[in-house]
Amino acid sequence: MKHFFYSLIALIGLSFNHVVASPYYVGENPTPDSTVNLNFTNTVTEARGTLDSGNIAAFELRAIGQVGPNVGLLGGFPFYSASENAVGSGGENALGNINLGFNWNQSLSKTTDVFRWGYFGAGDLFLPSSRSTEGNTVAMVNPTADLYRYLPYATTFNPRVGVFASQNYWSAKANLDYAYSYVSRNSFGSNDKNRNSFRMQTGGSWHPMQNLNVNLEYNTIWLDDATSDQRGSFRQALVPSVSGIYNKMVGNAFVSIPLDAPTRDLATLAFGLSGGYQF
Repeated sequence: MKHFFYSLIALIGLSFNHVVASPYYVGENPTPDSTVNLNFTNTVTEARGTLDSGNIAAFELRAIGQVGPNVGLLGGFPFYSASENAVGSGGENALGNINLGFNWNQSLSKTTDVFRWGYFGAGDLFLPSSRSTEGNTVAMVNPTADLYRYLPYATTFNPRVGVFASQNYWSAKANLDYAYSYVSRNSFGSNDKNRNSFRMQTGGSWHPMQNLNVNLEYNTIWLDDATSDQRGSFRQALVPSVSGIYNKMVGNAFVSIPLDAPTRDLATLAFGLSGGYQF
């Protein structure tokens, strides 16, 4: 019996000191560490019209560095390679929209608290370096995460706010976005150069080990009439993933499952990997 009580006390002590690495989400990360990542997403497009199924491989070199207490500056360099059947032309290897941004987060609890929570604000400016109309398809196969990265000829300002909470074995976050995009050339067949969209992302994680996280995200976006089609403005995706860190090497493997009909007509599944270094 004495050994049982010793084991129970040790287990309780472990649970209160179970410090875990931050989850790495496909959507917004509320408290990012200083990292350099290469993100990869592969999407098999559906056959449509005279086109057979195709493939889009999208990449993003992304970095964030802490410049002050709870303040980080970030940058992204996206590019893609799309087959002829995926984009309906001769295929394309092209640059996406380069972006610069920031993240600021504030914890409202102590690190020793069992339940921890706080809020954050962030913003991105996407420059119009995506100069190929084939980028329309790349932007719309995973719009809840990639619309602003690949929308052609678009300068986008994307502020967002959110909250986060965690306990020793779980964590969660939610954020709301607004984006204004100025499209300098006709896109999606619309002459409206001023685009507005709203995005909501939620995510939760289970921490079975200190350096391993099992994540689930539900990401949505509302598009205005100039960007959407006649079947509706709402897009949504479910994104399960596994992320972790080992000797400052961070990684994430995920699957993005679109839940709305317009996106599923383009692609029923996307999967991806992310790898990088935390410093």
